Amino acid sequence: MNLVFVYGTLKRGFQNHSPYMDGLPFKGRHRTVEMFPLVTFGEWLTPCLMNDPGKGHRVWGELFEVPHDRLPAMDHLEECHLPDGYRRLTTHIEPEAGGEPFEAFVYLRAPHFVVDIRSAPVEEYHFDATYVAPALRYAIR
Repeated sequence: MNLVFVYGTLKRGFQNHSPYMDGLPFKGRHRTVEMFPLVTFGEWLTPCLMNDPGKGHRVWGELFEVPHDRLPAMDHLEECHLPDGYRRLTTHIEPEAGGEPFEAFVYLRAPHFVVDIRSAPVEEYHFDATYVAPALRYAIR
């Protein structure tokens, strides 16, 4: 099993949770130990955690246990195969209730690939009705 920290549309109740995270063990709310910019960007108002440590905020999200065979689908969603896609890296997080920090996977995108930023950095991504899930993007054009 892998620990994966999610901060955007993969969280419970969000658009991408069901197809990718259903049935996976939820380990609670956590936040990053280091500060990162969490913004929305682009035409689809996609939440993005930029790989620019030391800037932004300590970001709140959710932690899940993810088996190895589920990671490729998540990597595909996050476009890890593309040069400008996200990268699955590790960062230190800590539980909301307190405790020792530990490492978990997180999807980060290089700042120079985050164009058309639409929000200031936030501590936590909240539901945004204007976000369009990947499966619907080309159907509405």
